[in-house]
Amino acid sequence: MQQSPVDIIVDGKNLVDWVRPHVPPGFKLPEFLGHPIGTNMTELLLGHRPEDESGRTALLGCTCTVIGCGPLLAHIEVGSETVTWSDFGPGCGADYEGLELQFDRDTYMDALTRYEQII
Repeated sequence: MQQSPVDIIVDGKNLVDWVRPHVPPGFKLPEFLGHPIGTNMTELLLGHRPEDESGRTALLGCTCTVIGCGPLLAHIEVGSETVTWSDFGPGCGADYEGLELQFDRDTYMDALTRYEQII
């Protein structure tokens, strides 16, 4: 049975749309997919599930539905006032230099709590 993915929406925009401007002209952005339903998104979005040796977390994966296949990784830092996603990669032809998303920590935690309540 195939499951629908959980998309990551930031300020009303899919994360894929946030990374799209960082690919060179003519480069086709990989077809990223969210995580399978049932993924512990709170654990993931707090950076507790690093995917690579640098400690980055797989935010998006390949459309084959295997999150470890060609994932979009980012370092997630949870501070006392903010949560920051940075160090996006791997590039796969894209240059994510300068792409950093920062969130108010309380708002971020509230969003995770609301998500957990609806699943």
